[in-house]
Amino acid sequence: MFNMNYLEDYYEDMYVRRGDGTCKYETDLVWYLPNIMATWLKQESIIDTSVAEIGIGNGLLSKAYFGNEEPTWDGYDLSYRACRESEGLYKYIQKHDINKSPLPHKYDCILACGVFSWYHLDHTCIENIYNSLNTDGILIASIPKGRGYWKESGLDRQIHFDVVMETHTFQSGKFEQLSSKKEWQHHQIKVLKRKNNK
Repeated sequence: MFNMNYLEDYYEDMYVRRGDGTCKYETDLVWYLPNIMATWLKQESIIDTSVAEIGIGNGLLSKAYFGNEEPTWDGYDLSYRACRESEGLYKYIQKHDINKSPLPHKYDCILACGVFSWYHLDHTCIENIYNSLNTDGILIASIPKGRGYWKESGLDRQIHFDVVMETHTFQSGKFEQLSSKKEWQHHQIKVLKRKNNK
């Protein structure tokens, strides 16, 4: 189902950024997920001080969360272009592929906004995320709803985390290049707590 070999080159070329907080990829896209997730993170107040975001893209989650405030998160992406274009939106940025190895530092919380999805990440990176978290660390991830992603990606069988919280399902965006019907995408935010008896 997931072919990770093409991802790095694909993401180097695929996206053009707009300055208004939306993205334009190969064709038009409406993408609300970063703003929804940032609002939810502020309301829940569950983020600790040591935070990293994986798959930062163009930094929309950090931008939505911090606004004009000084960012305190570290950011990682497998694309050099994403890292360059997200400078100033993170305290520290590094090119890193979570599929290949754990992050170079350990964190209390790792955020993944829009990266667990079809043709992005699946369960194969979970152990690396686990090994990037401190004891009792949490992963907060947006997960696609519908089309069986949670099960087909293997996330339902992972053994490193317990799901401790999940939101209702919400409309997160409309991807014209992925659907001839221009259907709305739906996501859910899940909080996964690191198991310490692995």
